[in-house]
Amino acid sequence: MSYILDALRRADAERERGAVPGLHSQPATQAPAAAPPAPRRGPWIVSAAALAVVALGGAVWWNTQRPPPPAVVVAQAMPTPAFGVGTAQGVEDVGHGVSG
Repeated sequence: MSYILDALRRADAERERGAVPGLHSQPATQAPAAAPPAPRRGPWIVSAAALAVVALGGAVWWNTQRPPPPAVVVAQAMPTPAFGVGTAQGVEDVGHGVSG
C-alpha cells in the first residue's frame, strides 16, 4: 500500500508543478480550427426550381388567357362581265312605244 500512496503523492506533486495535466484541465495547445462548413446549396436549388416552375406556369396561363387574334377574311372580288358580250346589260330598252 505504500507503493500506491507514494505514486499518488508523486502524481499530485507533478500536477502542482504543471508537468502532468489533470483530468479536468484544458490542453495547452488547441487543435487547428476545423475548416468552415461548406455553404448549403440545397435550399437555393429548391428555391430556384420552384421559381422556374411558377414562372413557367405563369407564362402558360398568360398565353391561354389572351383572346385569339381576329380571323383575317379575304373577300374575293366577283368578276364583272363585259358589256354587250353575251349579256342583256348592253341592250337598253328605250321605249319605242311598245307597251307590254
